[in-house]
Amino acid sequence: MRSLESQGQSHGVIYVDNRLQAGIFTHADLDLLNAIASNAAIAIENARLYQVAVEKGRMERELQMARRVQTSLLPAKIPALQVGVRRHWKPAREVGGDFYDS
Repeated sequence: MRSLESQGQSHGVIYVDNRLQAGIFTHADLDLLNAIASNAAIAIENARLYQVAVEKGRMERELQMARRVQTSLLPAKIPALQVGVRRHWKPAREVGGDFYDS
């Protein structure tokens, strides 16, 4: 049995057994099993990291779209006011939760 570990995290195990004859595996067999387990663990970790990157990219695209929609709701030109009032809109992060109308 060999643990599938990558960067200190366990991703599973590989279990190899020979029920016909005990002690049939050599050190070369164990070295091969370790190499396979190491490569499998790296592949699993790479797949996980790829999924995280895909999700992050999707979230970024959604935030960009929300920013464009929210910005399009704002007036292109703010009417001049007779009193000394200044308006400014800037979202706290990527998008804001409030909208104002002049």
